[in-house]
Amino acid sequence: MPTAMPAAIVIRAPARLHLGFVDLHGGLGRRFGSLGLAIDAPSTEVVVRRAVVDAVTGAEIKRAQTALARFKDALGFTDGGVHLRIDQAIPAHAGL
Repeated sequence: MPTAMPAAIVIRAPARLHLGFVDLHGGLGRRFGSLGLAIDAPSTEVVVRRAVVDAVTGAEIKRAQTALARFKDALGFTDGGVHLRIDQAIPAHAGL
C-alpha cells in the first residue's frame, strides 16, 4: 500500500556561531582555521507545501525566493509550485 504524501514538511535548523581563528605565525601551514557551534536559539523554521505557483511568505522573503529558485533548478523540479512559509529565520550572516 503506497504511503500518503504529507500535507506539509516542517524544517527546523539551529543557528550556528562561527568562530574564526587566525594562525598568526603560520605554524599550521595555513593562515585561518575555524570552529562552528550549533545553538538552540535563534533558529530557522520553514514549512514547505506543494502549490499551484511558487510563493514565499513570512520572514526573509527575498533570501527564501532565491533559495527556492536554486533548489528547484538543482533538483529539476518542474511539477507545480512550492509554497514556503518562513515562520522564523536567523539573521543574515554578520561578522564582527
